[in-house]
Amino acid sequence: MSKFTTTHEINCTPDRFWTIFFDKPTIENLYLNSLGVIDIQVVNQSELSTRFFQKLGVKPKMNFPDPLAKLIGEEYRYTEEGTLDKTSNLFTWKWTPSTLVDKLKIEGVLRVQPIGDSKVRLISDVTVEIKVFGVGSLMDSVFEKQIRTDNEAKAVFYNQLTAG
Repeated sequence: MSKFTTTHEINCTPDRFWTIFFDKPTIENLYLNSLGVIDIQVVNQSELSTRFFQKLGVKPKMNFPDPLAKLIGEEYRYTEEGTLDKTSNLFTWKWTPSTLVDKLKIEGVLRVQPIGDSKVRLISDVTVEIKVFGVGSLMDSVFEKQIRTDNEAKAVFYNQLTAG
């Protein structure tokens, strides 16, 4: 199991960040063009007075070593379900994989903290727990590396988007 945190600064207000974060065309652009996924579907979005719910269906590119690729399968997908608590600026999320459902646990919390008038700090706390005998620690490190890479790409994307 690995727990890690990534931190990035984005040049916008918290409200502007969440507007971008939940915008369907922006989500598709981010995932397809910056993260390089094969397919992204915004399955559901709904809003209550203090919460916003989102469910995404994602088919990532397979960047796994051969033994892991065979174990996970060519049709690997995951569903990301998340809830934004608008009062605390916390987005809690979890991935549900299409394979090895009872063996993979990937979840996290994204915090958005204002820094001055037009900048926020994104703090992403992630837990990756893999329960596969013999390859669990390898899978842990592969998923952690990919999530760290994706979070960096997201920060670059958001800053490019908010620059103009």
